[in-house]
Amino acid sequence: MRYQAVFLSVVVAMMSFAFPASAQNDMGDIFGDIFKGGQYPPQQQATLIDNIPVQVRFDAGPQGLPSESMLVVTAYAPPPVNVRRAAPLMLGETRLLLSGLPSPVSIVVAAPAQITEGIDYARIEAKIIDHNGTIVFELQNSGEFRGYEPAKLFLTPYGQIAGPAAPTPYGQPEPAATETVRGTVSITDPSSVFRGANLVIRLMEDGLAGGTTRNIVGETRTALDGKSAPFNFSLERVLSTNNSQTPLAFEVWIEDWAGRKTHVMPRPVPFNGAATNYRFALDAITSTPPQCTRENPCTNMPTLPVPIGVPAPGIPVSRTIQGEAQFDAYKGLPKGSILTAELERFTSGRPVQLAKTLVSLDGMSGNINFVLDVPQTELDPRLPTPVLRLRIEDKDGKLFFSNPGGTPLKDGFNAVQLRAAANY
Repeated sequence: MRYQAVFLSVVVAMMSFAFPASAQNDMGDIFGDIFKGGQYPPQQQATLIDNIPVQVRFDAGPQGLPSESMLVVTAYAPPPVNVRRAAPLMLGETRLLLSGLPSPVSIVVAAPAQITEGIDYARIEAKIIDHNGTIVFELQNSGEFRGYEPAKLFLTPYGQIAGPAAPTPYGQPEPAATETVRGTVSITDPSSVFRGANLVIRLMEDGLAGGTTRNIVGETRTALDGKSAPFNFSLERVLSTNNSQTPLAFEVWIEDWAGRKTHVMPRPVPFNGAATNYRFALDAITSTPPQCTRENPCTNMPTLPVPIGVPAPGIPVSRTIQGEAQFDAYKGLPKGSILTAELERFTSGRPVQLAKTLVSLDGMSGNINFVLDVPQTELDPRLPTPVLRLRIEDKDGKLFFSNPGGTPLKDGFNAVQLRAAANY
């Protein structure tokens, strides 16, 4: 080693005499490229990546983790608002070999900043798998990252049911127990072939009209390669005081290898307890778009304006007024809640009711549409403009949302913004 060092010094000295200063700089760049071991991403590209910090805790016990155990942490964007059966978008995933790493483990998940800037939070899932890919530690409740503190997760041994008073390192009680929900999924076209497809069974909060998000209570994914319908499934549901009174509903679909939905249920199915043997039927999604009419407008097309005026010959004696109630039910609504929409006109200082409709909010999500049938003669533009009065109440009449003072009726589609009452 001593003779090699001397020889290297002589070579460097000869090169310094043999080349000018500019050549020395070039050689320095060459040596830098050799010993740098790679290139850093450009600064512009680095700004397009958002790092999601996550802290994971687990109790490996005296025996420790199996050899070559791997921590897998995945970040998801929430599904689009008011789009039923929409799967969350995976933002990124980090895999880390846990050899010699004690709990807690702090890592980051890289995600595209273009998407993270447009969402309120990212849902974080985590698990620990052995060298065969078998799950050895799982996450009871998914975490969230909202741009401030790292998402803190606590993994428990796979299949272990935590006791009712078992606190996590963050002071929150673990779920008391789990229950297994079972059922069968059939396909209207039994000859369908599912190569690379997955069956997704999701149990979610229901009855969250006006809410922007819905929590996932349980979910299972089954690979359908080599399988034929009907498909049996089982889903583990976590029991806790947070969801004991919340209405739940199933959303079931089949997606192909690229995550595109190929078979869906016509509508969500209410959850009636784990003792029920559920039977779901899925229909294939056809490529032919539905015909959009005024009586059955497409959800992705604007509603055609309905002019308000004096009836002409051949026009029906009533007119349909379409509208939408917009409100932020950030903590959901109790089962049995009702939206009441009324159209009134003030005459001599007193309101006169022109039309009224009731909409049950059970099983609804997002903004709520309503329709009023109004006599054509009441829409004469020479009369005072009527107002829309909307309110949301529970089954006992307790007021949650309303539009105080009413909203003047306008031509076309009527979007009415509601405000939360003191009872909400």
